[in-house]
Amino acid sequence: MRPLAMVRRVEFSGLRVTRQSTLWPLMQTLPGTYLQFRRLRRDLTRVFHTGLFEDVNYRLDFPHPDTVDVTVEVVERAYGFYNLGIRYDNADDVGLGIEVGQGNLAGSGASVRAALHVGDPDEFRLGLTGTRIFTLPFGYRVDGFWSSIERDYRLDGNWQADYNVSCLGGIVEAGYILGRNAFFDLAATTYRAGYQLPPLPEFDTLPASEWIVGPRFKFEFNSFDDLFIPTDGLTYRAEVFLSEHRFGASRDFIKVDIESEQVFPVGRRLLVRPGWEFGISTGEPAWSERFLVGGSNLPAFPAESFTTAHKLIGKFGVDFLVTRLFQRHDYPLWLQAFAAVGTFDRLDSVISDLVFAEDFDWGVGIGVLTNTPIGPLRFSVSLADFLKPGYEAGYRLNWFLSVGRDFRYTR
Repeated sequence: MRPLAMVRRVEFSGLRVTRQSTLWPLMQTLPGTYLQFRRLRRDLTRVFHTGLFEDVNYRLDFPHPDTVDVTVEVVERAYGFYNLGIRYDNADDVGLGIEVGQGNLAGSGASVRAALHVGDPDEFRLGLTGTRIFTLPFGYRVDGFWSSIERDYRLDGNWQADYNVSCLGGIVEAGYILGRNAFFDLAATTYRAGYQLPPLPEFDTLPASEWIVGPRFKFEFNSFDDLFIPTDGLTYRAEVFLSEHRFGASRDFIKVDIESEQVFPVGRRLLVRPGWEFGISTGEPAWSERFLVGGSNLPAFPAESFTTAHKLIGKFGVDFLVTRLFQRHDYPLWLQAFAAVGTFDRLDSVISDLVFAEDFDWGVGIGVLTNTPIGPLRFSVSLADFLKPGYEAGYRLNWFLSVGRDFRYTR
């Protein structure tokens, strides 16, 4: 068996902007070590996952039978970028998003970007992102943001008045990718929420503004085969946020939000979609941090029908592939049927009451989903709280239409 060659030299070829000092911490194949191809492949994978390069390869030169020179060959990406998005739905009307940025600043691997969203919400962000914190394998994001959003206040799903929430603050976040489909983030969030509220008794105890300050932890796993129209996969998302006076917050509370959805095919034309959501808060959570339920996660209720400190929702859907428009694989036409049931009281009170009809709201619906050149198109009609005791009309009817991809990204 031929003995392992000793690495004499490691070089990088193709660097135009990126500094070698940015890549050296990623390498375990170093001068003075033996060449191991498994280790070298892991090095190349880490270099590629920085997102700085279109292609990463290697070349080996043997000046002597027992020594080797390793050259890492890279093709850098174009570092200036911009994104443009437009979306319409009958809840928020038209939203337009623009994002511009410059990547790989001074060859460091960091990127600066500015994002503007006009619609509901109006939002502006300016931030810095990077793939590593010094020599640590953590990505990071530093963002400043301002947003203003008009919302409906509804009581038991019935519209009462409009109100406005404006937020100004920042976030410092570090994250780590766990394999191919999962990541976690640990962030410090600070922002001031201002409220323009209607003269309703429900708002008498709310301040005109309040500070929300504290650490936030988020874990996400997503194996969907398509981000917008998945046909297979599983997603989990868990978030914990702690806001306390000792950090400078206006009130103390802990917020836990967990949700999951699975999409799995049954044959060639049928998809099944079970899912659930669970959220709980301690203390009195800030109004801007309460759970918003309705529309996508509770059909037949308009978007954000319930603003609550707790939620428990079960969902189930079935999709049938009718055809593929224009005979193209990326333009499927799905016929959808779905149902959901949820409660927004404290879970212990729901269990103790054992009065299902009074403590829960539910909805069922049908719709169509397809793709367009500007993004997915959805249309649905849904019915809620039918046969519910004590409701005068006996049911609620709602319809929803959207086209395009949601551009904005939030706290």
